[in-house]
Amino acid sequence: MHAWLNSVVALSVAGSSMFILYYGMTVISREALTARWYYWNRKLALFFFLVPVFLLLNVPLLLRKNHQPIEEEQLFSVQQNTVWLTENFVQILFIIWLVGAIVASGWFLFMYQSGYRKLYRNLIPVPKDHEVWRILAQQQSDMKLKNRIRLTYCQENISPILVGLFKPTIVLPMYGIPSDELAMILKHELIHYKKKDLWVKRLGIFAIILHWYNPLIYLLQKELTKWCELSCDEYVVMSMSLSERKKYAETILNTMQRAKRHSPAPFSTPFFTAGKKKLKKRLQRMLNDKKISRPISVLSMGLFFIFSGVGLASSEFTHNHVTSIEEEVLVVTPTPFDTSTEVEAHSEILSVKLSDKAHFSKKEWEEILKKIERNEIILEEE
Repeated sequence: MHAWLNSVVALSVAGSSMFILYYGMTVISREALTARWYYWNRKLALFFFLVPVFLLLNVPLLLRKNHQPIEEEQLFSVQQNTVWLTENFVQILFIIWLVGAIVASGWFLFMYQSGYRKLYRNLIPVPKDHEVWRILAQQQSDMKLKNRIRLTYCQENISPILVGLFKPTIVLPMYGIPSDELAMILKHELIHYKKKDLWVKRLGIFAIILHWYNPLIYLLQKELTKWCELSCDEYVVMSMSLSERKKYAETILNTMQRAKRHSPAPFSTPFFTAGKKKLKKRLQRMLNDKKISRPISVLSMGLFFIFSGVGLASSEFTHNHVTSIEEEVLVVTPTPFDTSTEVEAHSEILSVKLSDKAHFSKKEWEEILKKIERNEIILEEE
């Protein structure tokens, strides 16, 4: 319990520090860098929310020269800047965290069941001789994707989406879509598949369950969704002319007008997302997308690695100095007037007086003196 809570807090601090740095960088740069760069650093922040990198930093301690055993004092030393928590308080925190994680899990399970139950009831297979299969095969060949991607129709007018982690499926609405628009829609969803965006969304949900108490994790989830779509558009229009980009923008607008309801976004990659401001920003970026100069690219990569180092440092510091946990111990201080005091274990003694010598055997008192020299037991004045 102690180690688990310690690790969760360390992960939360590391991920939060990374996200704050990257979000601040986004504000300062006014979103002038590529959408791929912003999406990658959001994914890196998510990585620090989920992966205990502080354990990797401790590996060198286990590989010391000549494989010398590490003394217990070296691994579990007490630091002055460490926060110590009592056993009862830790148990209360763990119960609160566990209840919150269960509630968050139940909520996402409910969303998944309610969203996909209705979706799957309305799915029908696409005829094998339909033209859409040829367009899909051509797009997969151009993108060098060899894995089998399934196609299906939805009887409701929803946004085209990609669903399924292990059986990737592109779901298309029943209404007729022009071939040129269909090619762009399929390319968009295939790029989501190629970039493993469905896996990123699932990891984001797991991070929310794990860190439900941290408001930054919800903001990170929104940022991941936003830059996931913008980076996907960036890949789509990368080699397009201005007229082709305008056609792609028209495809998005046409799809929004036809669709009557939205897809279960937390578990899929929809072709469009709701919101006028989001749509306006999305269209502006895809129409005005330009290549970033080499100095800016080098600077952005340098900042990427610098911030990664900050995340590693904050993770290690938090794990070692902020959330260490101390069990409650019984303080036993025998006095000459209390001869009935029974000492159950010397490890529970925190302080003694010289006059207490009579209550211990010679061997026990020698052991106590050694612990006083090591500052493990406090010698009080008479």
